[in-house]
Amino acid sequence: LNPYYVDGFLQCDDYLYEYSNKPARESFTDDEFYYVHQGQIDIFNFSRKPSSSDDELLKEHNLAMTFRNSVQQVITLGSFKPLKSDNNNVYSYIRSYNGKSVVVIINRNLSNTENVKIKIPKINKKTKISYIKEPSEKNIAKSVFLANLKPSEIVVFTFE
Repeated sequence: LNPYYVDGFLQCDDYLYEYSNKPARESFTDDEFYYVHQGQIDIFNFSRKPSSSDDELLKEHNLAMTFRNSVQQVITLGSFKPLKSDNNNVYSYIRSYNGKSVVVIINRNLSNTENVKIKIPKINKKTKISYIKEPSEKNIAKSVFLANLKPSEIVVFTFE
């Protein structure tokens, strides 16, 4: 999750900025007007920070940022490898670094549940897995992850 996407627009923030397209009292750029780009973050807007009353989205964002910080080295320094799947509607990959791995599995089908079988090296029933997003139905066998993924469901987990 990229933290810079949260501009309020995606959270249904429909606030109309009072300084929109008016002369700037203060500016840190060469622009003399406060421009508002609807649907984009306005980092130089002094009227207020983007916000929303969507607590569930905020909770998801905080979870994603906490997870991202906990696996920063795996994300930035780790190797990337797409995982083999028996379902073209499911995309999956693994990133590994220094003995730790992050697995991401995504059901790209927005309307149907997808059954998937994914080959994940070095994983079995005894592997200690920490789920960030756990599927509702799953099974793990030697080097294989089986799941029924709901429409647009995402599974994220780590293991060592």
